[in-house]
Amino acid sequence: MKNMNIILKLFGVILFILLSSSSVFSQENNPEEKANGETLKQNSALEHAREERLRLLEEMKMNKIIYQESLREHRRGFNERRDLKSNETDQQDETLTREQLRQERSEIQLNRIRFEESEREFKRAVKEDRYQRSLAKKYAIGFYPFTSMLGGGLKFDFGMRIAPKQWLQIVPAIYFYQGMVSSYSYSSYDDDYYYYYYQNEYKIKAQKGAGLDLNYKFFLNRNFSYLLAGVNYSYYKVDYQYYGYAPFEEDGLNYYKYMKVSDTQNFNNFKTYLGFGLQTTMSSGFFVGGHAGLGFQYSLYDSEKAALDDDFFDYGQRGLYPFIDFKMGYAW
Repeated sequence: MKNMNIILKLFGVILFILLSSSSVFSQENNPEEKANGETLKQNSALEHAREERLRLLEEMKMNKIIYQESLREHRRGFNERRDLKSNETDQQDETLTREQLRQERSEIQLNRIRFEESEREFKRAVKEDRYQRSLAKKYAIGFYPFTSMLGGGLKFDFGMRIAPKQWLQIVPAIYFYQGMVSSYSYSSYDDDYYYYYYQNEYKIKAQKGAGLDLNYKFFLNRNFSYLLAGVNYSYYKVDYQYYGYAPFEEDGLNYYKYMKVSDTQNFNNFKTYLGFGLQTTMSSGFFVGGHAGLGFQYSLYDSEKAALDDDFFDYGQRGLYPFIDFKMGYAW
């Protein structure tokens, strides 16, 4: 009896270990099983959308043929009755002809309604098919031409779908020429006897830099409109020129001369932003889109040098700024 109790206890311990291992194993494989289930569900929805589109296309073609054929028959019969009308003297035959015309027109109207309804259903099926094909795209790459034209560099993004309506994007950028950015600063000085006012222009001569964004994109309407939220870090090394008093030495004495001065400023910029965008469908692979919104930037730089912060888009901007961008891409 004692041995039997020991065996039952050992059996219970072994059973508990097996059940625990099975539970852990099933939990570890749950994400993979879930992903496989989502893939099968997506493939099934895509196949159904294709079949529905083809079925409605054939139905629309058939309804169009029926409608056009009934219209031709009505016109042919109308012309024949018009030619024979001068020979008809029986009032009953004339009444019968009018009734026949009303029936034919009603049939034509019904066929037209059927055709138009099938056409609308087919267009809806085409949109659904495109939407399902766009959901099958898992990765995307995009190019931002505005950055090349205005910002003086190259900017790309690499996106990955993390849910049916959600994308995660990594956006690297490099800057290697001036672009269309320049900054201006105005200063004044006042004392008890004199008032000085002068304009000091900082002209950007060259820039080098790089940046990296991390974006989250959430589609609101079938991969057409979306919300965009992201963070960014950018580094710029900016060479600029301005007119100022520069020291020089002559005959052992120190002097200052008003002249053109060249200098370099380094910027470390941190941004966060939120925007709204529109994008064409990705069903064929190629797509275009754009977004606009509002962001906040904080810039770190040497306060002893030019801040270059006179407008929203300058390097040294600290505070809110608007943004707008456009991109072209390919998804697969």
